[in-house]
Amino acid sequence: MNRRKIYDLLCEVIKEAELGKKECIKEDFKESSLCDHAWENLENLVAEIGKVITAEDRAVIESRRVEALTVNVDTAHGSFNHLP
Repeated sequence: MNRRKIYDLLCEVIKEAELGKKECIKEDFKESSLCDHAWENLENLVAEIGKVITAEDRAVIESRRVEALTVNVDTAHGSFNHLP
């Protein structure tokens, strides 16, 4: 997974969201500009993030989540030592 690429794309998402917010509060806002920032540009950026985070990456992450859920902890004693 290319974390740097994802970071850069998330920075672009934040930038587009901020530009959309600024457009919303203008007295003479432009609907086309607002739609570009709030919908089209963000939609493309989110799609790009999805491409960077591949199906293989998502499968690895999901398997780690499942592994974490299968660990048993003896909550009464706060450790693994007392487990059967």
